[in-house]
Amino acid sequence: MPRPRISVIIINYKYGSLINCALDSELAQYEPDTEIVVVDNGSRDDSRSVLERYRERVHLIFQGNQGQTGAINAGVQASRGDFICFLDSDDWWAPGKPTAIAAAFNADPRVGLVNHRLQPVRSDGTFTLKPIPRTLCSGDLTRRVAVSVGWWPFPMTLAVRCSAWDDAGNIPETFRISADGWLVVIYPILGCVAALLQALGFYRIYYNNWYRKVDDAAILRRRMDHWAVTSR
Repeated sequence: MPRPRISVIIINYKYGSLINCALDSELAQYEPDTEIVVVDNGSRDDSRSVLERYRERVHLIFQGNQGQTGAINAGVQASRGDFICFLDSDDWWAPGKPTAIAAAFNADPRVGLVNHRLQPVRSDGTFTLKPIPRTLCSGDLTRRVAVSVGWWPFPMTLAVRCSAWDDAGNIPETFRISADGWLVVIYPILGCVAALLQALGFYRIYYNNWYRKVDDAAILRRRMDHWAVTSR
């Protein structure tokens, strides 16, 4: 089979009621050189029965729960594309995203990571808040990453060049959650970053362990404890 241009990696854990939206948003793009790899990370809801409906159009992987990192690594290892796009199972894409991502990579061979804004939406799909992040970074971020110890205003969805992934290797298992923390520190060091101004995805917000309309002390402590462990 010819090598696909883009591999879409979707990690699912107990989002059987929402993942069809993510899959349909990508399948509706009609991109013949795009493959979709879905890794179900030990879901105990109806995710499997939902995913089985898509078996003829996507590559399905069912495994025991290995944390976010283990699922992402498994999805990437099963992929064959030149560029790797990540899509959360409770979010969805805007039309034209695969084409825009591929164009950004093709425009500059130095680019190893592409980022763009996301439009926050409520659980019912209605828009709320302005697209995030407000600030987008692009170009050579080596100095910024060094000075800020890895912090820059990155979004919650990213795309990477497959050859850059090969250079960086799999995400370390210490990043059991918040695997984006590895991607946004390592890839700006390995190559340039491209930023697309459009909101090319929709980010579903609701109260859970990692989102609050207003941060409180407990959630801040949890984030700080997590980063203290993973940044060692």
